[in-house]
Amino acid sequence: MNKEFTGFLYGLCAYSLWGVLPIYWKQFPNVDSLEVLCHRIIWGFAFVAALLFFDGTLLRIVRELKPQVWKRLILSGSCIGSNWLVYIWAVQSGHIVDASLGYFISPLVMASIGVFVLKERLKKLQKAAIFIASIGVVWLTLSLGQIPWIGLWLAFTFSIYSLVRKTTKISSLGGLFIETFFLLLPTLSYLVYLHTQNSLRFLNGGYSMDLLLVGCGLATALPLWWFAHAATRMRLASLGLMQYIAPILQFLIGVLVYEEVFSTDHLMGFSMIWLGLILYVSDQARGLIGKHSALVTVEALKNPLKSSDPEHETS
Repeated sequence: MNKEFTGFLYGLCAYSLWGVLPIYWKQFPNVDSLEVLCHRIIWGFAFVAALLFFDGTLLRIVRELKPQVWKRLILSGSCIGSNWLVYIWAVQSGHIVDASLGYFISPLVMASIGVFVLKERLKKLQKAAIFIASIGVVWLTLSLGQIPWIGLWLAFTFSIYSLVRKTTKISSLGGLFIETFFLLLPTLSYLVYLHTQNSLRFLNGGYSMDLLLVGCGLATALPLWWFAHAATRMRLASLGLMQYIAPILQFLIGVLVYEEVFSTDHLMGFSMIWLGLILYVSDQARGLIGKHSALVTVEALKNPLKSSDPEHETS
């Protein structure tokens, strides 16, 4: 099977699972969001450690971990931990649509952070895209009478997390292993506290509930494992364009499955955000096509005989 196509399948599985996870988090109506987060961290750490152990990279990651790397991973772990908590709470509280908003605008927030932090330059169409999406957020704030804090929190914490991880040399799974390791102590402490208060649901809610809580780790590690395989088999730019699968599925689940409120005001605000995304993605795609065409042209000029030989044409 073609390597690029295999990577596409891995990426499709990863983003699709991320997209339908709201259904999984809905299975804990009587479990506090913070306890669900604790189990996601603990069992996520266990599953990632097992994957790295059988992959033969666990000891190497631990040995080669440098102080400047683990300091960055403490920051990224704090960001992803708070991101997970707000996301789980939003799903349990009937705000899946608001949560999907965060992952729709996160690429635009990342682009904005890139400008102010990394001093990157945006093209005119990309600036217009961010401006239009910002109008959409302002519209939602004014029309609904409150700041869409869930979406903004998810977008900014995920964007900061992505920025830190982008500048930290460690694999996706290796990074998650270290991040969840640093979160283990406060996580276990909170579970002990719940136990002393007779409020711990784990081991007190039946076997099915216990299995679902343990499964939080698999739901965390499995899509990231698929994503890591996809990243090594296809271009990251192409993989990045697939990221919109997750918020689209989340949005559809919120509206169609759980029948969350989606008013005309929501439609207006989301439409402007979607328009901004379309402009931003189309500009990215045009840039990718242009670079690919330029590479093909350069290769053809370097190897005129090879490029005209039918035996070397791709099927």
